[in-house]
Amino acid sequence: MKIYTTINEHYVGLVLLSDKGEEYFNTAFQVESKDNVDKHILGISRAISWVKNNEPLYAKNKKIEIGASGADKKELEKRIKKNEFIQRFISQNKQHISFIERLSDKDNYFIRIASNAVKFEEIRMKYMDMKSKEI
Repeated sequence: MKIYTTINEHYVGLVLLSDKGEEYFNTAFQVESKDNVDKHILGISRAISWVKNNEPLYAKNKKIEIGASGADKKELEKRIKKNEFIQRFISQNKQHISFIERLSDKDNYFIRIASNAVKFEEIRMKYMDMKSKEI
């Protein structure tokens, strides 16, 4: 299973891939946090929550690979070890987390999908804000 996250000032985008490399889930959501590492953790937690709630067929691999665009990987790794939700999921499912050190072209493709999800969500929220002011 692979989780890709990307962030901007107010949004987190994520893509979740199955063990076979198929896209299970991609989304973007608004966050209040100013800390970039926390934003990535929120994205990873949301992907793990989706797996936990939906029990997809091809997310049983013992390895979770994370591609976090622009994140301080050492700090992210340290905070993931302190995150109770992620650690509980990992221990219950006997999995471990690794970070993608060098992003391949395919990895960058999924990072772009997450970035586009952020852009679309940002535009959608601006549109919704404009519509609510009209009413």
